[in-house]
Amino acid sequence: MSNVSQFHTVETLDKKSKALTGQRMARVIAKKNKDGEYESANLTSSKFVSVPMIGADDFTQGQIASLMPHIIGVLEGAQDAIIRERIVKDGSGQIHDEEISIDACIAYLDDAAKGKAILNVQSIRDLNTMF
Repeated sequence: MSNVSQFHTVETLDKKSKALTGQRMARVIAKKNKDGEYESANLTSSKFVSVPMIGADDFTQGQIASLMPHIIGVLEGAQDAIIRERIVKDGSGQIHDEEISIDACIAYLDDAAKGKAILNVQSIRDLNTMF
């Protein structure tokens, strides 16, 4: 998987941190809970790891087949969020197929990734429970 090594070093994250060429930076952010305590003594400062990027060509047909239930779950979660938004925003009594099509779900997920979708706390929880 890696073009550098099979082991990837965990380092402290700062403004100068960057991934190795051809890799991406996986970040783990240290957060305190409501009591001002860290979740773990092992994570009291934010960390990062430079890891190989995953490309479309990296998947085998078997892996794609194994991922399909998860992909369907994410799309169903997006449909639920779209429907919820329509009901809350417009009081909608009907949802058209086009509004919850696979293309519409992909557009919704794209917007969510860019911070443009109106993701409420419940829709985020719904999406996260699918993994």
